[in-house]
Amino acid sequence: MRMIIHKSRKKSVCITVAGLLAGIAGGLVLYYVRDVVLGWCLVITAVFALLYGMGSLFDRRPYVVLTAHGITEPFTIREQIEWEAIRYVDDFYFRGQYWVRLLLRGDYKPQLIRPGWFRRFDRLYESEGVKAVYIRMMGLEVDSMQLVALIRKMKEADMPDRIGLLKKYRSR
Repeated sequence: MRMIIHKSRKKSVCITVAGLLAGIAGGLVLYYVRDVVLGWCLVITAVFALLYGMGSLFDRRPYVVLTAHGITEPFTIREQIEWEAIRYVDDFYFRGQYWVRLLLRGDYKPQLIRPGWFRRFDRLYESEGVKAVYIRMMGLEVDSMQLVALIRKMKEADMPDRIGLLKKYRSR
């Protein structure tokens, strides 16, 4: 039993539509208002929004995988972290996006974690004997508060309860 979290199709469609509207607005500004700087800024913004929106719309790779045994984030963690190894979990806002922070026990040393943007925090946690893992939540189907609540429940539950939690959250 596992729960896979992908990029959100709803958010991708919203960004794509916003890109189309920005492109139309840029074309209208260039044609009627003849403000070249504003028009091209809108057109360039529209191109980037369309690229990101369409790319996210068709991207169906798993971004977070939750099982009864642990959690995996294939881009940073690359290996499953057991629920028993998680000491603390919370979410925070940093540089325009939400992140989920997993603090792992000191004796649990995952091998395949790539370093993140939080080197200062990593050194602080290592001095306390804790390993930190960060999961970026931008554009995913669930928000950071929902994922933190699920991880906390999974961490405290035993195996049959974990399977029930996964079934409950998958059906939403």
